[in-house]
Amino acid sequence: MIKIIGIAGSLRKQSYNTALLHAAAQLLPEQAVLEIATIRDIPLYNEDMETTEGVPQAVSLLQERIAASDALLLATPEYNHSMPGGFGTMLSQNVWLPVFRRLGMRPWLGEKIMLSKAHQVFNEDGKLQDEAVCKQLASFLAGFAAFV
Repeated sequence: MIKIIGIAGSLRKQSYNTALLHAAAQLLPEQAVLEIATIRDIPLYNEDMETTEGVPQAVSLLQERIAASDALLLATPEYNHSMPGGFGTMLSQNVWLPVFRRLGMRPWLGEKIMLSKAHQVFNEDGKLQDEAVCKQLASFLAGFAAFV
């Protein structure tokens, strides 16, 4: 069984990125399972604090979950051709290249999904309702699972 950790870059309660990860969990091939993690408790990086108090517990716990998984699936909004600050903080503390190497991970750069007008493809309950997007996501996930 392939264990995937999914992380959404948005902190919103009704995040379309989190909804997309929930849809992905349902559309993954049978040999894979997706567990969704949150960045809600990841603090801004502070070297002084890390020196005196150690790595924050939320960061350590997420690192452990990532290390125990076979793959990492990231879903994030794009703001002005960049990512949200909290997501960037999480990446810098958990996922940047030296951390990838330490965890024995390798990035998959084969595909990506760009979802514009997300409010039109999810219903009020956050369920993916657009059949074309479902097919695109299923195809993406099949390629991702095959890579892992």
